[in-house]
Amino acid sequence: MNKQRCLVLLVFFCFVVHLSRSRADTDDRLAGMDVLHYEIFLDLEFTRQFLTGCVEVRFLPPLDPNLPIAFDLLDLTVDSVRVENQKIPFYRSQTRIELARSALAGDTLSACIYYSGNPGNSGRGGFFWRQGYAYTIGEAINLNDPSALKFWLPANDRPDDKATCAIELRVPVGCRAVANGSLVSVVQQSSHTVYRWHEKHPIAPYLIAVAAGPFVMLAEKMVSCNGDTLPLTCYVFPDAVEKARANWLGVLPPMVQFLESRFGPYPFTGYAMVQLPDFGGAMEHQQISFFSASLLTDDNRYESIVLHELAHQWWGDWVTLSDWKEIWLNEGFASYCEILYIEAMYGDSARNAALDQFSTAYFDETSRRGHFSIYAPVYAWGGTVYKKGAWILHMLRRRLGDQVFFAAMNGYGQRFAYRNSTIRGFQTVVEEISGENLEVFFQEWIYGSGYPQLRFAWSFNPLPYEGYKIELTVKQVQTQTVFHQPVPVGWTAETDTLMDRFDLQGLETVHSVTWHRAPHKLLIDPDRDLLKKAAVVSAPLPDGVVSDDLYLSQNHPNPYVWSYADKTRIGLQIPAAQTPAKVVLQLFDISGRRVRILLQKTLAPGYYQVEWDGRDDLGGLLPSGTYFYQLTVAGKSRARKLALIH
Repeated sequence: MNKQRCLVLLVFFCFVVHLSRSRADTDDRLAGMDVLHYEIFLDLEFTRQFLTGCVEVRFLPPLDPNLPIAFDLLDLTVDSVRVENQKIPFYRSQTRIELARSALAGDTLSACIYYSGNPGNSGRGGFFWRQGYAYTIGEAINLNDPSALKFWLPANDRPDDKATCAIELRVPVGCRAVANGSLVSVVQQSSHTVYRWHEKHPIAPYLIAVAAGPFVMLAEKMVSCNGDTLPLTCYVFPDAVEKARANWLGVLPPMVQFLESRFGPYPFTGYAMVQLPDFGGAMEHQQISFFSASLLTDDNRYESIVLHELAHQWWGDWVTLSDWKEIWLNEGFASYCEILYIEAMYGDSARNAALDQFSTAYFDETSRRGHFSIYAPVYAWGGTVYKKGAWILHMLRRRLGDQVFFAAMNGYGQRFAYRNSTIRGFQTVVEEISGENLEVFFQEWIYGSGYPQLRFAWSFNPLPYEGYKIELTVKQVQTQTVFHQPVPVGWTAETDTLMDRFDLQGLETVHSVTWHRAPHKLLIDPDRDLLKKAAVVSAPLPDGVVSDDLYLSQNHPNPYVWSYADKTRIGLQIPAAQTPAKVVLQLFDISGRRVRILLQKTLAPGYYQVEWDGRDDLGGLLPSGTYFYQLTVAGKSRARKLALIH
């Protein structure tokens, strides 16, 4: 391609991007105003837990003159609103400040709002005074509208209106005040200190945050993959300095390097971690993540949470959801970064174990809350959005391959850098880069609900001349979405393994394959390509097992040498004469105390396999030793002994 043609294409591309951006801005202004910048001053009075504030908001008014110019603010007293140092009329409700449009003229407007009071919170988000510290949490996850800036700052508190901001915090001497962006100045007064912070990158309102208190600051620098110097900072309690130095500041550089290797350069000018009195978790404000005090330990046990909040700097802060219905773009993405990091640091077996834990957390939530879609979820802060959401990206990666998947993730980031996106926007970028039509995938996994619940039946017969024909029938038994996804399977025989893959075709799929061996065992998705539950309901019976008899196999492997990745399997056959009947498979220790219910349900006749992970009913690891498991069906029982070794 010649240089002239390249130049023409580049100019055309820039024009299209500019045009799309201009249209997006125009659409935003048709719906409401567009804030450009917040200039914030807060005076924090710890004794009375009182805030005195002023915010100058520079904004573009709505194009529709019938739409109000209003800012969200809960409860706090508005003393006055000024434009050009002149008071203007305003209407104050419990939740908003509406300015008189007749007092505002021009395209780009600026209004100063003076306010004060005792800022509140929802219990999960808002403004908090605790144990000598003041801080904010940007997401009120217990509210239908989680945006929580409105508890303490007048703003257009919706995630799709990004703006730059500067924050001045006046605090008593002895307090250190932190906020988004870069520290510009520290001015010492007689009894107070004023800290000025500046965030030059566009920021969603719910990501604006402040904290103040007797912090100790730890700092170091690293070089980003683009050659920029990246300051890393921790603000912690005085008695937590050494723990933070080892378990926060010590792990940040390799975590940043890892995420940069997957998604490109760190998108901001620095990153800080702040320890605060326990508030029930962690929160990824732009450039500054807040952590409950209990998450800082001596043993780095919350490494995944540290990684999760850092990953939000790309997915949530650099690229931000347009609406809370799109929460998967934040939480599902950051959760999958946990899986990627575990895989890179600890290997495939650890990754598979983590995916299994994600599956369990998701299945547990469905038992409590039912099934609902990822888009506009009924509950945004649990297993469906976070754990199933991570699995969806994992399945997409498996489908596309690593090279295309990570190219698509990088392309998505670049397309919506410092802006807002939608799930449809993400789908469009992935389809453009991969060349695949992913409509069915997104319809089933994002807009549908549930997961494949699969029942496998298989058999094999010798061919006339050589080899064997293996026949497999798979039924989907869930009552939610019917899936059309690839399923990896395999068969083992002695030292050989045949790996295969087929696509779910609807409620029932029939698949066959030939092999030179007589298979002994079916493997279902051994490398975790698919989020599912699966059971074998019919299989060739082991040697010596009579058809249609009550049968309980010896667990395999036995002894069971425990690991995170491996489980031991138990086969059982339910005879037709005794069904439908309640089937119970229980595990007992050597003293006869029941430690685990492995299976308790009504089953159709057939041959089943049950897996055990070495844990009791409460999820605790059982000690090495001898155990017994017992199968009971219609008053008849079978029992066997197994050995567990750590």
